[in-house]
Amino acid sequence: MSYSASTKAYRQAAHTVSKTRQVVMLYDGVIRNLNQIKEAIKENRIEDRYNKLIRTSDIISGLQMSLDFEYGRDVAQTLYDFYSSVDMRLIQLHRYPKIEVLDEIIAEIREMRDLWDHIDKGNVNAQGAVDPNVHAAPTDAQMVAVHDANGDIPSSPTAVAFSA
Repeated sequence: MSYSASTKAYRQAAHTVSKTRQVVMLYDGVIRNLNQIKEAIKENRIEDRYNKLIRTSDIISGLQMSLDFEYGRDVAQTLYDFYSSVDMRLIQLHRYPKIEVLDEIIAEIREMRDLWDHIDKGNVNAQGAVDPNVHAAPTDAQMVAVHDANGDIPSSPTAVAFSA
């Protein structure tokens, strides 16, 4: 797919795909890039590693800059800190390309991606916890109450309110 075709696809998706699905799709792109970075490290393809690290960092920065602190408050700050942590480790991978660090980042991104996927699919119970048995669209009260499995990291798009 050419650059202009991919840009057109992104613009169209911004109008036709829910914000929560867009976040899931961005996480999918990050995971795909991280796996390509892993292969580039193993094969000592320095330029490919560099380019993918820059692209991945751009996606993470985009997610971070889209947070609405006025509406999201503590949730937005938690996500901001998470994205900062990921981006800092991506920067370190330029100089110290370690597969172990990359695997940690992939696991964290995959976990966050799965949480957003549950939110997008409405798999939350009345208490706001992820429940794969719930398939109806969540209410606003459920969305505000969504937390991870431990109840530590709220990841509600309603509470975060990504800016348009």
